Amino acid sequence: MQLEFVSFSSSAKFCYLAEGQADVYYRAAKIKLWDVAAGFVIASAVGLKIIDHQNHDLLQIIMQKNYVQNLKKNQFTIEPFIICDSSKNLVF
Repeated sequence: MQLEFVSFSSSAKFCYLAEGQADVYYRAAKIKLWDVAAGFVIASAVGLKIIDHQNHDLLQIIMQKNYVQNLKKNQFTIEPFIICDSSKNLVF
């Protein structure tokens, strides 16, 4: 398996994923929710899996009332995440 790591904007990464030109977007650092919210919608719409580092559905976590209430305390940052095509059976 060949891996290629690239560094450019999150919005471009979401586009590559949605078009099927990339397999994984791994975000190791925290990021502001508004920087990735639209990308999460796009990724979800094309059937990509958005998970945290414990393999939990990050969208389900974000939608929980207590998570939303804590966003302000955390300066609107969300946990690191992984976005991938669940049909490719990638292991993390």
